[in-house]
Amino acid sequence: MKRIVAALMVATVAFHGAPASAETSDPIPAPVRQDGPLLKASLKPNIPTPSRAEARQDAQAAKRDDRSWVERHPVWTGAIVGFGATAAMIYLTTDPGGIPGRETAVIVWGGVAAGVGALAGWGIGRNRDDQ
Repeated sequence: MKRIVAALMVATVAFHGAPASAETSDPIPAPVRQDGPLLKASLKPNIPTPSRAEARQDAQAAKRDDRSWVERHPVWTGAIVGFGATAAMIYLTTDPGGIPGRETAVIVWGGVAAGVGALAGWGIGRNRDDQ
């Protein structure tokens, strides 16, 4: 098996370069420069026409969103309200010296409530009528 593989490798190496090394009567042509679209675009001056600039300003004005932050980000709003309400409730109802501690309870239950609030905000944002 090793002899077969070795013979195939030698044949491949020996005959692979044969067509390239054969002498031809035709000289190798000089490379022709072809300007591609990127070169053409880079050589043109980048000066927008007034109609394009006006169209861009109109598009930016149309993209402006006049809704409040709460309406634009319902998931973040839900997470912040959930965490804040739970943290306030825990600080008001727990003993400062208790075990496992007020801060641990705020982190654990505040995180859970932030997740629930984010999920609720996502649902509210998906079901808005103005979309």
